[in-house]
Amino acid sequence: MWGLTANTGSTSDPNHQYNVITMSVGAHSSENYVAPFEFGAATVTTMTFSSGGEEQQRTAAFNALCSLFVKARFETEPKWSEQFPQYADIDDRTCKASLRTFSRRLRDRTLLGRDSLGYLGEAIRHLGVALRDACPERSAEIGTIEIQSAILGKGMSRHSLNQLGARDARTDDADAIRNWERRVWDAGIPVVHIAAAWHVLGKHLNFDTDFVYSLEDLALHRRILSLAQFHEAAIDFEWHRRIGGGQGSSTFLIDPSRLIRLRPISANPACPS
Repeated sequence: MWGLTANTGSTSDPNHQYNVITMSVGAHSSENYVAPFEFGAATVTTMTFSSGGEEQQRTAAFNALCSLFVKARFETEPKWSEQFPQYADIDDRTCKASLRTFSRRLRDRTLLGRDSLGYLGEAIRHLGVALRDACPERSAEIGTIEIQSAILGKGMSRHSLNQLGARDARTDDADAIRNWERRVWDAGIPVVHIAAAWHVLGKHLNFDTDFVYSLEDLALHRRILSLAQFHEAAIDFEWHRRIGGGQGSSTFLIDPSRLIRLRPISANPACPS
């Protein structure tokens, strides 16, 4: 099973410190049980409320999403309110207030996921080459890898934050670009690996801009987090490669010390009947 684990070590920015968030899926009668919809809510609220000082907002948004889910299920299955009273008892006004910025944050993270693909694509290719060189016996399995520069969007002459911001903001105005960098890029960097996985799978599943993310789709949660962990490894590798003198087409680096880390954790054991 997968969990979200925050990096609690020192970072280059003292404002970015994260608490540990761990979740697993196990037997329903266990007191530590996490239902699939809770796992989904934790994934999406971790992605949207990603700053170190937003724990209370993240928890409130998590509870609100779970409440809306349980109430929707209650309409056809009354037992849901009995099984999850902690969510059923949250009033609609509280839910609305807790999710006031949720949609905007989700749009920002979706933009971040798209904007990070050029950097991640180049990093993944370099990682693949390094793996092939380190494990020549697996060359056939890894296949041929061509090192390519980050793909530039329309109107971009280089892969820079300034030009990514200008593309998203649809303007060259410096204030608008700084606002994009603060709201989309800097605020989302701790979860850039998750946001990229969210974007990639949304495209792969033909959701386009209308990514219908079912909170109880455990298989989808696992796919997103598995792909995000691969992105995490690529970010780690690219950081050390570039710090060590390696060249890259992006004019910026993603600091892996800022990431909320993803780690596999054991499922809860089945409880005795």
